[in-house]
Amino acid sequence: MNTHSLSPEAAVLGLAVGIICALLFYLRTRLSPGGLLTPGWLAVAAIWEPRAGLIVLGASAVTYLGVLLARRFIILYSDRLLAASMLLGVVVQVTWYLTTSSHFPPLYSFASLGLVVPGWFAYQLTCQPVRPTLVTTGLATAVSCGVLGAVIMIN
Repeated sequence: MNTHSLSPEAAVLGLAVGIICALLFYLRTRLSPGGLLTPGWLAVAAIWEPRAGLIVLGASAVTYLGVLLARRFIILYSDRLLAASMLLGVVVQVTWYLTTSSHFPPLYSFASLGLVVPGWFAYQLTCQPVRPTLVTTGLATAVSCGVLGAVIMIN
């Protein structure tokens, strides 16, 4: 689908379904699936603009590696780790937009949440085992995508 076929209601529904899935997966496994917003954002991106989802996943990987590198030189834990992850994630995303001559997403659009997802996801990857976090994020995203896709098909 393209930008014009995604209604604001569908984006909000996707985020809400993703938050519910993330919470249920967390309660069951005690692993955060990349944060509360990540599965819903990725699910909506998979339906709306898969390229945006791939860019966010790439930015998440770069952010995660950057945070691991920074931890060798700076004491990062707790809120400092979260702040560093979020800031680096935004810098990576902004750098992507500037180097590819892409347009920044509007400030109040669904796409603008993609600026914080890499940092939040990288933060979760540094606080939990990587492989289970990736599996939990993938499963929560797939369930969210399935539910959102079903709702869109019904309407």
